[in-house]
This record gives sequence, C-alpha cells and structure tokens, in this order.
Amino acid sequence: MKSNNGKEVKSYKSLVSIIEIGLKYWIEKKCHSINGLDIKIKASLLNVIQGRVKEVNLLANEVNFNNIIINRIYIKAENISLMLNLKEVIPRVELSDKFKIEGDLALCDKGLNETLTSNSWSRIGDWLTKEFLPGYQFKEILLSESFIIVKALNIRSNKTLEKHLSIISKDGKLFLKDRDSAKNSVFPMDPSIYIKDVIIKDRKLCLSFSSQVDL
Repeated sequence: MKSNNGKEVKSYKSLVSIIEIGLKYWIEKKCHSINGLDIKIKASLLNVIQGRVKEVNLLANEVNFNNIIINRIYIKAENISLMLNLKEVIPRVELSDKFKIEGDLALCDKGLNETLTSNSWSRIGDWLTKEFLPGYQFKEILLSESFIIVKALNIRSNKTLEKHLSIISKDGKLFLKDRDSAKNSVFPMDPSIYIKDVIIKDRKLCLSFSSQVDL
C-alpha cells in the first residue's frame, strides 16, 4: 500500500511539474518579455488527470505584455480546463475554456512612459492631453506620492505644462481628477477588466483587478 501511495505521489508531482512547465511556455509566448516567472498550481491527482486545475498562482517581474510595461504582477486563476500535449520537446498546454482571474500589478513611471510612447498605446497619451491639457502634446508622466503628473508640450510656443491628477476606482472603473479644476474623467479601458482598488505607493501605480479570460 505504501508503495502504491509513493507511486501516486510521484506521478502527481510529475504531472504538476509538466503542467507548470507547459503553462510557463504558454505565458511566455503571450508576452514580448517576462522575468522571474514563477507558477504554482493547486489540484488533486484526479483533477490533473481529468485536465482540470483548481487554482494557478503566477508571479512575475518586468513584464512586457502587448507593449504594456508592468513592473510586477501577481495573478490567481481559478477553475482552468486544459489539455496536455506531451509529444513536443517542451510540454504544451492548451487551455480549452474561459476562466476567471484576479490579481495585483504595479506600474512605475519609467514603464508607463515606455508604454504611452509606444505605437500601440500612444492614443492614451493623446487622450490624457485632450482631456486635461487640450492643445498640448503628451510629453511624459511621473508618479509622486499622491498624484499622477502629466507633462505636455505646446509645439508652437515650446512651453511645457503639467497637471496633477488623482486616481480612484469606482464601480470597477478608473477615474482621473484634475487637482486644480476638479475635472473628472473615466479612464478608457477594456470593459472586461474590473478594477477593485488603486493606490499610488512608493511612486508606483498599484492596481487590484479581476477579469474573465475568453479563449
């Protein structure tokens, strides 16, 4: 009996290790770059054999996802259905159904500027200036202890102007508010992402979120 239990434990650990390797490969393919990726899964042997994972915990640093530069991210995913392909040199994991995630991420001003000056996301910089600095061109963004500082340039006069914006979450959305004029605007973002909380801490923009991943 002990021998059989030992074999089951060994088989379970082997399958979990294979799934973790496969998930790492799948995630790395989705990102332009990612560092310090660590994945832990929670599932029974029966769940694993049936292609179901109760919970996956992911932690990573310096992530470039679709040209969004993320300083640090933690994600918990639940109730994942998957298929294993063991014929490849690197085990492949194919996710077969939608699943829910929740997590936390941190953005630094260096990463924000790299994101907002990329071709993929320059429209967000344009939106910021249109909303709070009309007639100016986005230049850079800085994080203080309490505010997002947006700097913009007037091309004709070569004059730089800046606005101090506070940020809050409400009903799953992000709101930016001008400290001086009290103008309030909803930040444009994917409606499938629900923002639970947002704070600026140690000059990093920290967000807690939940979402559903559709395949």
